[in-house]
Amino acid sequence: MTLVVRGTYSPSDVCIDLLGEEEPFLRGFAHRGMVRATRTMLSKAVPHVKRAFEEMEEGEEEKKPRKLLICGHSMGGGVVTLATMILREEGNDLGLDGVECISLAPPPVFRPREEEASSSDYEDVIHTYILGQDCVPSLCLSSVSRLVSTLRAVDDLPFTAAEQFQLLDPCGPHAPWQPEKTVKNLETLERTVAEAEAAFPRLGHPGR
Repeated sequence: MTLVVRGTYSPSDVCIDLLGEEEPFLRGFAHRGMVRATRTMLSKAVPHVKRAFEEMEEGEEEKKPRKLLICGHSMGGGVVTLATMILREEGNDLGLDGVECISLAPPPVFRPREEEASSSDYEDVIHTYILGQDCVPSLCLSSVSRLVSTLRAVDDLPFTAAEQFQLLDPCGPHAPWQPEKTVKNLETLERTVAEAEAAFPRLGHPGR
């Protein structure tokens, strides 16, 4: 059986997308808005799925395995990812013999506690597909905060305008070529960026 969840559609869906703070979830942390949307979806969908399975099994002499495939795109992709994790980890009253999901261009929704779980734990059940440079799969509160913090940290570095141009285009005509100083400035820049990014844990995509 297949269950499909649509992506962002209404103003309330946009609010869910923007509620990007993380909260404890299973063996890690997850996007708060997506967790709420997922549990709401499951509370409404599970009774219908259960009834559909029962109707399919009526009159069958041999009971077939109950397998559920959940598919979603964008916000729906994030929801089906977390729904699959919930059905797998917390159990359910559907009597499922297997559950998998196909998630298309989902936002990042989960990060594991390092000592308890790994995103690879779900490689056999969560299948994520992302096209090229689509921004949605990398967009979350931590990634935006990380970008703003990094830009501020880089802007505070004591580089002259000429040194900034030289970092962007070392072989360009904007400033005299100064290999040693440019390399030192580049190392300072990389260290500053790394320190700024480290302050914001990154949500990701469980599975593969």
